[in-house]
Amino acid sequence: MRRAAAIGAVLLLAAPAAAEEWVIDVSDSSVTFETQAFGRPVEGMFEEFGGEINLDPDDPSTAQIEAYVATGSVLTGTPEMETALTGPDGFQAQRHFRAIFNSSDIEEAETCAVAGARCYVATGTLTIRGAGRPLTLPFSLRREGDRAIADGMFEVRRTDYGIGTIEWGLSGRLATVHVHIEADARR
Repeated sequence: MRRAAAIGAVLLLAAPAAAEEWVIDVSDSSVTFETQAFGRPVEGMFEEFGGEINLDPDDPSTAQIEAYVATGSVLTGTPEMETALTGPDGFQAQRHFRAIFNSSDIEEAETCAVAGARCYVATGTLTIRGAGRPLTLPFSLRREGDRAIADGMFEVRRTDYGIGTIEWGLSGRLATVHVHIEADARR
């Protein structure tokens, strides 16, 4: 019995350290986007978002990110556009409540252009309207004590997820998404 306990203790000590768990401070975070509609720039945001982040900046191999936006919480300042985006030709928010990103791998980037930060690349799957597509999310990360501040940006092609119809012809096919996350280490 003692031998089994000793072996178990050795295995626990030899196991890689678990990634740190982070709690998103949604009041200081944002998920915004830019696109085109009818030849004009459109900016928007998602009011509701969240997720689970487990990341040790010194060992990203143990990291996992699962993040979401509530598809019905999109705001653009134009009610007609919001209705189109959340409706049956858009996100289908009544049926698909969330767009979800699940990471499969996170690595530290070789270079980082953000002063005072470390940069990483998360690869995984973005699922919108039930359609999952590969996504690469580069992000910078600064740590200030028990607070982490991450900024990332990626592009989404709406047609890859079946968003829009022929009537959306003058709408941009690409949206640039900006993610600003502030999170506190879970204690």
